[in-house]
Amino acid sequence: MSSQPFTTSELALLVYQAAQDRERWPELVSALKETANPFDEDPIYQNHDARGRIMDELLPHISQALVMEQAMREGEAAQDLLGQTLEMLPVGIALVDDSLNILTMNRQADISLRESGILGNHGGRVRINNREHHRTLHQFIQQSLQAGTSHTLMLNDHGAARSVSLMVCPADVVRETDQQNAAAVTLFISNPDINNLVNESTVAELYGLSEAEASLTRHLIEGLSMSEMAEHRSVSEHTVRTQFKSIFRKTDTNRQAELVSLILSGLAPIGNSLPELAERTGTGSQEDESGTCSFVTSDGRSLSYCQYGEPGGRPIIFFHSVRGSRLEVPGSLEVLHRLNLRLIVPDRPGYGRSDALEDRTPQHLAEDVAALADHLALDRFILLGYSLGGFLALHCAAHLGERVERLGLVSALAPPQTDPQGRPLKGMFRLAVTLADKAPSLAEKILNQMARSILRNPNKHLGSDADRRLLENPETRDQYVRAMAESCSRGSGGFVEDLKAVARTPDLSPDQLNLPVYLWHGHLDGQVDVQQAIRLDEWLTNSELTLLPDGGHFFIYERWEKILETFVR
Repeated sequence: MSSQPFTTSELALLVYQAAQDRERWPELVSALKETANPFDEDPIYQNHDARGRIMDELLPHISQALVMEQAMREGEAAQDLLGQTLEMLPVGIALVDDSLNILTMNRQADISLRESGILGNHGGRVRINNREHHRTLHQFIQQSLQAGTSHTLMLNDHGAARSVSLMVCPADVVRETDQQNAAAVTLFISNPDINNLVNESTVAELYGLSEAEASLTRHLIEGLSMSEMAEHRSVSEHTVRTQFKSIFRKTDTNRQAELVSLILSGLAPIGNSLPELAERTGTGSQEDESGTCSFVTSDGRSLSYCQYGEPGGRPIIFFHSVRGSRLEVPGSLEVLHRLNLRLIVPDRPGYGRSDALEDRTPQHLAEDVAALADHLALDRFILLGYSLGGFLALHCAAHLGERVERLGLVSALAPPQTDPQGRPLKGMFRLAVTLADKAPSLAEKILNQMARSILRNPNKHLGSDADRRLLENPETRDQYVRAMAESCSRGSGGFVEDLKAVARTPDLSPDQLNLPVYLWHGHLDGQVDVQQAIRLDEWLTNSELTLLPDGGHFFIYERWEKILETFVR
């Protein structure tokens, strides 16, 4: 607590700053907390008259700040709509500064940077593998910024299946940085994956084609010959030619080149830019083509999950992290097959495709796990939790009793009663839990903003050098980003509910956990202090703790195989 409480003027200034810049909300909440916090021995809080005067003076400022925030929110809604429109375009669009730092980008740009093999996203910066091309791009950006001119660059690489073309255009945007104002340019990136450029259902709907005719049209766009199409579809070449006559008639074209021009200049490429839309507006089948399964709980909610490894293997239900989802598998699938393991990863309520459940408790989560196990005909199973998922898995295990064979906790948050002072939460995480508990809608807004920022540049938000080093591996970074993007695909409501559960979870007794518990924790964990694992190990009656001197919070991505080998031995 500050030795000198904030003055009313200072608090009012912070109110207006927070209304204009949501990143200032934690600062405002912290200031209010230090000035009049009912959870601390604060003389201002104990003096009701003094507290009343502060609130009377602040209320007009708060009211005006909310009006400002509403106007900003309406502007942001229009900006979000524009962003969603950019996501639908079949071309990559990235806003970069003069050092090629990525300020924002759409989905197609992200795909191109990850999959083209010619250029990539290296720690939040665009980098072309060919040094000469990279230097040329830098020159074009400088010319665009200085003279307002546009430039194009064709990238070719013998190791890549297709070339990628770039266009640099002035963007007239200024970004505030800590050191200086850096202007930005717009980078247009062609889609190198022409095989996935056209959506067959959109083509069929636009031009009244049958399913077979739409498929042939896509093959034509991909560059297949008549004979290759016939072989691919196991029909005669004569049949293919007959079907194309029907396609030409329906599209009012006469030649293949004319048909290709019509399709690519129409809306078919846009229809394929958001595959998630088609997946989410389907009939609600139990399993879709991405491997996601779902079932309906007794209270009518849809609970989604994915399964990995051996279908008949030893079952492990994995509680993902706060920024994870059913797509979070922190390592190779090969080890699951080798160890004969069946990994089941559910989206907790509000994450990914699982329906939300407000004001849930670990008891509710335990009921969901039991329902999932019943749905999959599992009498007993292993429970493994990572990060905040470990905290929730620990409490679920206490409710599930003998159905859980053993419990594994990686980089996990410990229950409050394991701390002698009753305050295991530190710093920003403690503030996040308090904010989620007292102002959940505000917490969700802040966490949504943070999620967008993290997805743009994951390394920027990591707590230790050990974690940043791990995410320099493109495969690890892709796994992390893919699971996180899905976790907040419908907002950060699931994250907020997890934090509320931490704030409201009743105390446990170690006697409720009469099963083997395995703990892993890194000394360099910047998010959950290693002392929590040490105290939790001392508090439990049947536990085994493994400490990693060089491990950060994300070491599970590096030690996945060893963790599983130890856990199921």
